[in-house]
Amino acid sequence: MIKREKLLILGCSVGTEDALQYAKELGVYTIITDNIIPGENSLKRMADEYWMIDVADVDALESRCKEEEVSGIFAATSEFCLDKAKELCERLKLPFYASDEGWASARDKERFKRHCADCGINVPKKYEVCGPISEELLKEISWPVIVKPADSYAQIGLSVCHNTEELRKGYEFALQKSRIGKVVVEEYIEGDEVAAVYLLKDGQIKNIGIVDFVYMPINGRSNYITCTVHNSIFSEEYAEKCSDKVERLLRTLECQNGTVFFQAIRKNGVYYFLEMGYRLNGGGSWIIDEKLIGVNIIKYMVDFALQHETKQWPDKEKTDSVYRAGGSYLIWTRLGRVGRVEGVKKVEEMEGVRIILQNFHAGDFVPEDVSMKQIAFYICLVAEDKEKMKRKIQDINKTLHLYDSEGNEMLLYFREYEKL
Repeated sequence: MIKREKLLILGCSVGTEDALQYAKELGVYTIITDNIIPGENSLKRMADEYWMIDVADVDALESRCKEEEVSGIFAATSEFCLDKAKELCERLKLPFYASDEGWASARDKERFKRHCADCGINVPKKYEVCGPISEELLKEISWPVIVKPADSYAQIGLSVCHNTEELRKGYEFALQKSRIGKVVVEEYIEGDEVAAVYLLKDGQIKNIGIVDFVYMPINGRSNYITCTVHNSIFSEEYAEKCSDKVERLLRTLECQNGTVFFQAIRKNGVYYFLEMGYRLNGGGSWIIDEKLIGVNIIKYMVDFALQHETKQWPDKEKTDSVYRAGGSYLIWTRLGRVGRVEGVKKVEEMEGVRIILQNFHAGDFVPEDVSMKQIAFYICLVAEDKEKMKRKIQDINKTLHLYDSEGNEMLLYFREYEKL
């Protein structure tokens, strides 16, 4: 009798459900663990088995994995769970996709930018801060500047500062939000924001998409609302100016496998790199990628964890799919108490549209967090072309609603469709 493979999934974040479903399709025995009861984590009821072991308890997980003869470890988009997955894989001598230096650089923005400088990649000017804001530092600064924790994500702890008072407040705010107690102060560059997504397999490097971001003003600054994928107007320019340097960077970081995305600002034809993510992104890009280029990064990552030969590699530019445009739509919400939600089921029934995350339900309170935690819905969509993609966003805006207790609309819809 052939022993059935077992995949342990740590925690529950965007991408966990898709990984779970794919593993079950492969016939793999699936286990999910965290300290949340199944009634509050529905994915535990979908898995073949669940454990009530906290992801932070690596000792207990190591012991149980050895006892159960677990074949592979997977975590989706949670960096905390990925930290523990990496540690657990090292103890069990199971594969983890990320190199030590690549993972460390993805978690530390200053470390990442030092490597960028060594590889000839432009980064924003950094101002050295080692404690309270000094008069010497203030004399050096050209306003505005951006202040953020060195280990931040999802805009948590981030501030754009235009004067001394704002900088002092922004610094203390960022310090409070930093797990490692480090703050980055750097020039704030305004321009076109793009992201470059890479897939790596045994040292092969493939750029599988350039993403254009579109913004609207929220919380006193521009915030990411939507993006288009794979058909960026800057694709050729990026390839010419950045590709060789980025490949050099990835080799310097000893990145051999997995997926990496870089965020950059393009100003006057110059690309300034801000940070990298050495993980699946939280926007569900694998859903769009599979429709547009036939590659699903979630499936690739599960295959890697189980040491399977994967089919998820872009051997051709296009699939036979009718879809030629795709992107994510993030709908932010105002602060307040949610009274009722309408239209979720109708949106989920739309062709080529999928809600991958709904953050708020009736009775929930939207916090004054000034971060991406104020996003109500993450939605992935694909269409035959950009014009039809615009119409799908219009249809979503007409259908999906979040009302407060007095019946006022809370969602902040994107309506500048000509920017897409």
